[in-house]
Amino acid sequence: MIADINDKKPKEQRPLRDYIRMVLAFFICLCVISFWQHAHLYQQGLLDTVLNRSLFLLLVHHTGFASLAGIILAFIFNLLEGVKRSFGLYCCGILFITLIFTEILTTLYFTEQHELLGSDFLAVYSSRYSTFRLMLRLIIGLLSASLGFLLMYRLMARVYHHISRMYPFTLILLTIFLSTLMSHKNPVNENKTQHLLDNALAELLDRNPYEGEAEYPLLRPRATSTSLTPFFQLGEERPNIVVLVVDGLGADFIGQEARYAAFSPFLNSLAESSLVWDNFLSNQGTSYAAIPSVTGSLPFGTRGFNKIEQRLNRHTLFSLLGYNGYRTSFNYGGNTALHKLDRFLVDEETDEIIGRKNFGKNYSQQPQDDAGVSKGYPDKALFTRWHRQEKDWNKPRLDVFQTLSSSKPFLIPQQAVYEKKVDQTLETGNFSEETENRIRRNTRLFSSVRYMDDAIRHFIRQYKRYPQFDNTIFIITGSHNLTELPHDNNLDRYRVPLLVYSPLINAPRRFQNMASHADIVPSVLDLIDQHYGLDLPSEVAWLGEGLLDHTDRKTIPLFRYQNSIEDFIMGSHFMSNGQIYKIGPSLELADNYNTEAATDVETAFQYFKAVNRYVTMENKLIPPAQPGLYTSTRHSFSKEEMIWLQSVFNGVDFDKAYKQARQIAFDGDWDRADLLCRFILDKVPGHADTEILRGRLAAWQGKYEPAEKILSEAVRKYPVYSDAYAALLDTYFWNAKHREALELQADIIKYHPENIILQEKLQRASSGLKKQLVQERKKAREDKPNKPIAAKT
Repeated sequence: MIADINDKKPKEQRPLRDYIRMVLAFFICLCVISFWQHAHLYQQGLLDTVLNRSLFLLLVHHTGFASLAGIILAFIFNLLEGVKRSFGLYCCGILFITLIFTEILTTLYFTEQHELLGSDFLAVYSSRYSTFRLMLRLIIGLLSASLGFLLMYRLMARVYHHISRMYPFTLILLTIFLSTLMSHKNPVNENKTQHLLDNALAELLDRNPYEGEAEYPLLRPRATSTSLTPFFQLGEERPNIVVLVVDGLGADFIGQEARYAAFSPFLNSLAESSLVWDNFLSNQGTSYAAIPSVTGSLPFGTRGFNKIEQRLNRHTLFSLLGYNGYRTSFNYGGNTALHKLDRFLVDEETDEIIGRKNFGKNYSQQPQDDAGVSKGYPDKALFTRWHRQEKDWNKPRLDVFQTLSSSKPFLIPQQAVYEKKVDQTLETGNFSEETENRIRRNTRLFSSVRYMDDAIRHFIRQYKRYPQFDNTIFIITGSHNLTELPHDNNLDRYRVPLLVYSPLINAPRRFQNMASHADIVPSVLDLIDQHYGLDLPSEVAWLGEGLLDHTDRKTIPLFRYQNSIEDFIMGSHFMSNGQIYKIGPSLELADNYNTEAATDVETAFQYFKAVNRYVTMENKLIPPAQPGLYTSTRHSFSKEEMIWLQSVFNGVDFDKAYKQARQIAFDGDWDRADLLCRFILDKVPGHADTEILRGRLAAWQGKYEPAEKILSEAVRKYPVYSDAYAALLDTYFWNAKHREALELQADIIKYHPENIILQEKLQRASSGLKKQLVQERKKAREDKPNKPIAAKT
């Protein structure tokens, strides 16, 4: 009986030709995606032609990937067809559609963000797009993949050649796949799904643990670096430090030889009276990872320093200068909660954190993108707000700014005005035909750079009106190089300018040594310490060694994007995607033929990746007891509390968690509501509504002093939130502090002049104060002893 069944199974199976049709349909779909990618990049001005060598290479790599998929799924097809007729056909068809769907999503992401996705595909995708836009893409992508595959499957019925035997066919596929392994891959000509799967597999199989003996492998004595002191004429008072991190500002915009220098005229004029580093690099390829590198010279972890869940002991400009008497601030026109930047800044005990919540009605946000979302407040609004606010000049200051207007979607105020300036620049400039075509296809991008340049010009000119200008050092750099413009090589992604501008500089100077963001912290602190003396730690764990330090063993680790540390520099060698290059005097790359040097770089790179993972996972950057170390504000939760918290909230939508906390409070369970509030603030320290709710909870329980402390801080941080004032006015009223309530009147008139509810609460405080004064006078008269009446004689 068993023999009879086995004899019948082959006759019931789908023939191999049906499977071949699926493989061919899969390959044709990949080819269609390839042509669409190149056409889209051409429209953006990133490619000169659609039909070019990179398209040919992409088709070759698609052939290899289709061959590999065909080999693997062929065995699955045969196995499942042996179980039930058409079962293998349907299952393999679903798998092919899934691969096409993944290729569509990853290619679409590449054409917009101009970078490949790694193993953290879902997290990156969901963080870049709104829920609606993400769902729309998923639906359209799945429909396109399904319909395209089915259509091609039908068309292949007449064009494929009948192959009756499997093994010759698989041998051909295997040969094609092996041949593609020998070809070089770049993002534009690489199968995106294969890249994603390779990254996921590499992370899964990573067997590179830290095996050193040092508990803190990055910790070293704080040696005096090659000092910047000879280039400055410092005065008696410690200088103010202003750091401008300009989003997307690449080296192509600054310098005499820069191809787009005409679009940043002010910054280029500023460079003529500054200290300038011509061969300078960001340590990261994304804007969100820039601040920890620029201000802390910190490692990356796997997803960027801000996204490391546990708090790491560290030293930064914020913590060390704050510890030494500086007043610190961070200023950004966007949402500081994105990528957990606010948590990093709160941990640093930054005195003032300015984000989009702090602007108010006097400022307008940038235009909305196609999804109806504004990125935040443009650069001119950012700088204008800082100039208008009251500043404490009794202390030296550290003011850090991060701009956003010169980054995607490049939407700025007065768009037409700045696009006209781009046209004028093209008319008066001497650009090659290729460069001019690229600029015209990216008018919005170049107009945003002109706007950013104007914004910085206004900022510097306004700053000159302060007496403190003569004692201020400005540090200007880019977050990373724009990925929307073509790069000559993989190192170009990190090429950014560095300008150090100050009236304290002896004379302008250009430096040719290679340096990076990680070198800023050691040099700035060393400059101030040598002249004034600071209370600094004797040991540090910075990635950088100083802006003027350069040796054959100097390492510059580079974080391309989350879950992707693929680039590394040691001395004059650059390692990228497993290839070693020799770095030239102007950061041009040449193939490396020095086997010994390549081995040294590979060893150093593997060691750094192991150490990077170890110190960030185990909190082994620096020991806890050191001066200038931040004091963590993280709340601690017991196991029992976590069980409850996870039972009422599970996810990352903290606005939803706030609404849950508010409802729990309305139901009368104030302790539980406060617990959930503390949990939210531990994850999102700048969640204003939750801070206000915590203050109200304390006031409702009659804990007026802590309520006043929480709400006063909320009013200071979020003056544009009327609810913060309302909650504080209520607390003052319940605690009969009417004078304190009326002291808020000036700020309420400034920020909320038409808010009727706040006006009524102020009137209530005024009436309460009058009654209070009457009662005080009455009590004073009652307490006053009666004057004796003289007797008549």
